[in-house]
Amino acid sequence: MSNASTNSFIRPSPAPASGSGPFSSANALTADLTFGTRTIQVGPLAPVSGTAPPAYDPTKNIRHWQTTVNLQPGSPLRPTVQFQEGNVKTNAASSGIGIDSESASAQVNIGSSTFLLTDNPSAPLGIAGILGLSFSATGIQASASFSHVFGSSQNFVTGDASFGSLTISGALIGKTLTFSGDAAPNTVLFSSPTVTITLDKQVVTDLITTGSPSNVTPVGITTEAIDISFHNASFLGTHLSGDIIIGLAAAGTT
Repeated sequence: MSNASTNSFIRPSPAPASGSGPFSSANALTADLTFGTRTIQVGPLAPVSGTAPPAYDPTKNIRHWQTTVNLQPGSPLRPTVQFQEGNVKTNAASSGIGIDSESASAQVNIGSSTFLLTDNPSAPLGIAGILGLSFSATGIQASASFSHVFGSSQNFVTGDASFGSLTISGALIGKTLTFSGDAAPNTVLFSSPTVTITLDKQVVTDLITTGSPSNVTPVGITTEAIDISFHNASFLGTHLSGDIIIGLAAAGTT
């Protein structure tokens, strides 16, 4: 976990319930975009969550899901964002609070995922007039786990993300990117002033405990299999900002 960034605990969707105990959550896709003056939100897809006690183990399965969002209704350029997800499974689990320990975990598995930013929504998926960004991946996995042994002042968190295959291209990045296998935490696959693509993005929340000397221990972790972040990217003459997150798993203690 030495490569994981440390920050406030972000995007554990949905948020854990109030109370005290281990929690975890997962979802397959979230998108929060601003195109010009219009805000677009998609997902979370297949969200699951739980907080112990008691023990929990919710799972959601989606065989196929797709949606097309018009980014600028009324525009003759018809800018759209299209998503397809196949063979999705999300799980959040905890055995509860045991005699000597407590733990929680979350897992996301996505068989196939496709995302297109295009001006041609009437064409078959994969055929576009002006292609801003094309994302296609198979075998996406993301996980997060938290554990604590009573009597110990140290918590333990782990996260991981991997891909069977990954291909990203389009005018906004100007090249074709590929990846497969297990990604190291916070792998920046592409970075420009307007687009950042991060694999296995991990954010760890730390707690400084009392004592002398004080002890820093992690209390939560969020893993995102891939985060595509736009920063005033120009598409069809309009600025695009926001994030697309595919495969999010979070675990920690409230």
